Amino acid sequence: MEPQTPVLTFLSDVGDVVRRDRSFSPESGHFGEIAALSLRRALMDALGEQGPSLFGAPVDQIREGLRRQSGADQFGRLARSFVGDFLARTLSAAVDRELSNHATMAGSLGDAAEARAFSAALDRYARESAVIVQQFAAEWYAKHRWQTRTEFTRRNAGAFVAVALRKIGDDLELAGARE
Repeated sequence: MEPQTPVLTFLSDVGDVVRRDRSFSPESGHFGEIAALSLRRALMDALGEQGPSLFGAPVDQIREGLRRQSGADQFGRLARSFVGDFLARTLSAAVDRELSNHATMAGSLGDAAEARAFSAALDRYARESAVIVQQFAAEWYAKHRWQTRTEFTRRNAGAFVAVALRKIGDDLELAGARE
């Protein structure tokens, strides 16, 4: 990477690496693409917290911004952002296929404005539901990084994501049972 690479190019490069890596796991299907988009969004959000000067900033400033995001609490926020975006995109993909069937005069949604409002509420709900991942991610990071001194590999990242998604699923199931 060139020293003057801007943030948006860096994020695009991250997406390209994920896309190439994903080609070795075709079984991930469209969920792999959703995960790649969610990763870029989470990184953009995390780097955006560093201030507007990062846009157009050289690689050294990007690295410093990422370094500031490398603690357990920061990883928890990054994981929440990633999982929330992943859940929002996954639900949106499923709902969008059906929404047009219900955005009619006879349907449950009266018009396109109501359909957009529903989609926005679903997105907000998905992102807020990911809050359960934040503390788990911070604790997981601390355990794996500091206690066991294990590297962040594809295998343990996959295990982490599986547990995080299970936690959200369990939480949503409990919320449904309470209603």
